Parts: sequence; C-alpha cells; structure tokens
Amino acid sequence: MTIRRKLHLSNILMIVIPVCIIMLTGMLCITFLRNHYFDSLEDMFEYDNGLYSAQSLTFSYWGDFEDDPETAVAGLQGELAGMGFHVYVEKDGRRFSSNLTEEDEECLEQMDVRESLERCDSLTLTSGGSSLLLQSQEINGTVWKLIAVRPASEDGEGFSGSYLRSYFLLLFGILGSVTLGIIVVTNFFLTHWVSHSILKPLKLLQEGASRIEEGDLDTEFTDIPKNEIGEVCRDFDNMRERLKEATLARIQYENYRRELLAGISHDLRTPLTSIKGYTDGLIEGIADTEEKRQRYYRAIRLRAGDMEALADNLSSFTRLETEELRVSPVEWDLSEFVKRLLEDYSVEAEKKNILFLNEVPEKEIRLLLDETEMKRVFQNFFENSVKYRTSAQSVIRLWCRRQEDAVEIGVSDDGPGVPEEELTQIFESFYRGDRSRTQAGNGSGLGLAVAKRIVEAHGGTIWAVNGDGSRKDGQERRTCNHGNGQGLTIIIRLPLL
Repeated sequence: MTIRRKLHLSNILMIVIPVCIIMLTGMLCITFLRNHYFDSLEDMFEYDNGLYSAQSLTFSYWGDFEDDPETAVAGLQGELAGMGFHVYVEKDGRRFSSNLTEEDEECLEQMDVRESLERCDSLTLTSGGSSLLLQSQEINGTVWKLIAVRPASEDGEGFSGSYLRSYFLLLFGILGSVTLGIIVVTNFFLTHWVSHSILKPLKLLQEGASRIEEGDLDTEFTDIPKNEIGEVCRDFDNMRERLKEATLARIQYENYRRELLAGISHDLRTPLTSIKGYTDGLIEGIADTEEKRQRYYRAIRLRAGDMEALADNLSSFTRLETEELRVSPVEWDLSEFVKRLLEDYSVEAEKKNILFLNEVPEKEIRLLLDETEMKRVFQNFFENSVKYRTSAQSVIRLWCRRQEDAVEIGVSDDGPGVPEEELTQIFESFYRGDRSRTQAGNGSGLGLAVAKRIVEAHGGTIWAVNGDGSRKDGQERRTCNHGNGQGLTIIIRLPLL
C-alpha cells in the first residue's frame, strides 16, 4: 500500500471511528434521556394535542406581520395545517383570511366559545380532544386577531411530532452535519498538506536516483524541506557528492595508470634499446679492444640497474596501492640515522659526484623510524637531485628544525627547482615533471609517491618548496646553490617521542 493511500485511509478512519463512537454514545444518551426527561418535556409541549406547539409557532410569526402580513398568514396557516389546525385571521375586527372548514365551525359551536372569542384577547382551550387557540396582537396601530381550531376528529395527518421534535431535533441535525462537514474539509486539506510534505521530497529522491542511474552526478537537490525526510534528501545529496568525487578519483586514477603504462613503456624501451645496441656491438666486434668491451659491459650493467630500480618502484607502488606496505619503526636518534644514511650511500655519492652538507645537530632528537623504508625515501631524493641537476656535481644539504612535538627534516639541492604550480603535484602517483626537467630517463614518476606513502605510514607529512626551506621567515639561503638553478627543498615532518 502506498504512503498516499495509507494517509488517506488513516485520515478517513480518523473521522469514521470517532463519528461512530459519538453516534453510539449519542444513541445511548438519547435513549436514556428519552425515557427519563425528553418524553415528559415533549408531552408538555404537545399538551395532548399540540396546543403548546401551535402557540409557540404562532408567537414566532407575529414579527412577520409588520412587513408582509399576507405572506406571514399564508406561512402560518401552512405550518399549523401540518399540525392539524385551521386558522381564522381578523384585521381591526374584519376578516383578513380564513381556512376554517365546516367541521371547524361546528367545533366552535360545540365548545360554545363565541362570546369568549369576542371579549378575550388571548385564550387556550381544550375540550373533548378539540383544541382552540386565540391570540391578539397590535402591530403599528393595527389589531390582529388569530383563531386556530383543531377538531377532535383530526388525527394530525402530516404532523409527525411535536414542535420540540420538529425543530430542535432538526437544529441538532443541521449542527451535526455542519460539524461533520467542517471536520471532513479540514481533514482533506490537512491530508493534502501532510501528503505534499512527504511525497515531494520522496519525488526528489526518486528523480535523484534516476539521474544517478543515468550517470548525472552534477545536478544538486533544490527546495529540500526542513524536516526528517529533508534530512534524508540532504544525506542522499551528500552521497551523490561523494559518489561524484569517487568517480572523478577513479577517472583520474585510470588516467594515471595510462600515464604509468606510457612511462613504463618509455623507461623500459630506453635501457632495452641501449642494452641491445651495446650487445650488438659486442657480437659484431665493434668493441675490438678490452677497454671498449669493459665500457660496454659497464653500460649494460648501468641500464640493467635502471630497469631494476624501475621494477623496485613498481613493486613498492603495488604494495602501497593494495595497502600491503607495513613499516616496523624502532627508536632512533636523528643525527645517528643521518650519519648511517650518508655512510651507506657514500659509495654511490662518490660515483655520482654528490657533495653532502650534513647540518643536522648532534643534540638528541628521538623519533621512531623504519630504517629500510626511510632510507629508501632519502635515497629517492638523492637520485632525483642527480637526475635533474644542471651541473656536473650535485650539492645536497641535510638540515632539521625542531618543533614543539615534531621535527622537520629538510633535503635541499642545487637543481633547477619545480614550477610553483607543480609543487603540490610532484608527490602524486605517476606524476612526471618532464615539462620543467627535460632530461631523458627521468623515471616513471613513482619515487616521490612511494616516499609520501612511507612518510605517512610513519605518521608524518611531506611537502616541497623552491629554494632553501630551512629559514623560519621564508627567506631563501643559497649555501648549496652551486649550480645554475634555484634549488628544491623537500621537507619531512615526523612526530617526536
């Protein structure tokens, strides 16, 4: 059953059930009152032959004689006829109107009231089942006299009850009908109002679901009511926003993957082509001296190392994407970690012509680090500095800045830097800064993304700035800027113990 139908049914029952209960209660009350009070009151007004009812009716008509006596007399005669009375009307002692029958005349003779009718102004009389009513009234200087006769032989045909029954019960019926009508109309409008307040937001939900099914995630909900269903609509609209964000993220992710495949294809093709060329040179005897052959062997090994590094980055990225990367941090002193890092990288630094400036102080700074993973982060920074340097030598400065509950570790180089608008993008997966660093073999764009994930796994954050980022006031130092570029600084913020 629909909500609209349930609302209509509940509101109909809200009327029917109380009305039935009221009617049942009323019937019981009427039965009780009829047996004890109503019949006695009705008998009093009837006075056996309806005399009091006729008298009350006559009094109610005197006011109409002032404006239109003909109409008033006709109406009175009609109503009294329904009660079994016939009427004779005089105006200033002269006959004005009469519907008395011969039987009525005979009744008057039998009651012997001719003289009384001439002398009296008001008279009520019952005799032998017959009724007589005399009333006189002076209206605007005109004397009206009314005589109503009901012979004993009259059975009251056309009159179904007393004046009390005819008018009071009719009045109660009208009032009850009007009350019931007001309840029904009010209930109808209330039902429409409540139904509209419920069905309109439900219609919004239905239309929103249809739009989402058709792929429209941009259209927002409008005219949301401020009620419980409106809250559901707002939650649904928030869900639409999140679904839109997830869809855009998925599209971006797919674009990243396409870029990754393109980058991998390029990065694999370059060393493979080089290895193939050197191998052909060895096979064809181009390297005809031992010195040339050794140079070819070293070149092949170098390109194989590039492929191995690419495979390592892909493996790390896959683990990060599947959330399989787990760090096992242990307590370290920062200065000891940096010393160990530079010692382990000293051979590579000599091969790649890197000059390190270690400005990390000897004072104790304790924090939790996974040695293997964090070394990979810093080594990735070093490799990037070598890849994008603009001179034969790279100068890399390591420094730190202690905060209240954290430490910032900086790695500043003397390379070409990164365009300001790309500083927030270099840590994204698959990002390659080829537009600013145009040298070949710049990698697949996974290294810094992997580094960011590792730092976040340590509860830290990472960002990059151009120039030297070690000054608190934002001014740049050029102590390591021996190249032609502005330099790039990567800063890691890690919590202290």
